[in-house]
Amino acid sequence: MGVVLAEDDITHGLASLQFQTNLNESELSLLHLRKRSFELLLHAASQSTYIVGMLNTITHHIVTGEMLKRGSMSKHRVNIGFIGGGRLCRHIISSLVHHAVCVPHDISVSTFQPEKLDELSKTGVHICSDNRLVVQQSDVVFVCIPSNQLVVLKRDVELAPQNFLIAYVSTFSKNTVAETLQHSNLLKTDYMFNKDAAYMHNEPYQSVGTTLEDELVI
Repeated sequence: MGVVLAEDDITHGLASLQFQTNLNESELSLLHLRKRSFELLLHAASQSTYIVGMLNTITHHIVTGEMLKRGSMSKHRVNIGFIGGGRLCRHIISSLVHHAVCVPHDISVSTFQPEKLDELSKTGVHICSDNRLVVQQSDVVFVCIPSNQLVVLKRDVELAPQNFLIAYVSTFSKNTVAETLQHSNLLKTDYMFNKDAAYMHNEPYQSVGTTLEDELVI
């Protein structure tokens, strides 16, 4: 079921083949950033899955109530858009589908290089290079682009107050994203890492979807 895009680390358990074997001392001192990168992916995927699931539940209750009044029934899911088709986008989509909060046909992605998402397109996800179209047809839009691309999004799309954005722009605060886009209807988590905390026990080679099934992580 779903989209599984994360790859297993086939060198796991083979110390001589691990990429860090050939790192110098200076490079080894930065190895913790690999773990932090995975933690950010994990949080983004879990937060996104929870939010979309919650919105689906709310929307279903609203639509069900209206349908009952008219004597008919229909289940409704929110339409999900992504601005940016990189690694973060792919992991979030994998998590959303893996945990059955949406199906690929509910999802649209706008990216500069749509040809790189052919495999995702084959699952039913709509891939394009039109930011305006994705925003217009989505109930919630995940912004997964570098901070220097926010001005492009602002140029391409005239955001309306009802456009709900969830921003994963790591180098900007929520206020900076809001000011750049001139848009306040957005959610963004700002992170602070505690280097002494041992809360992340999983290795970065594990897939986000699999890790989220671990009760110790949740």
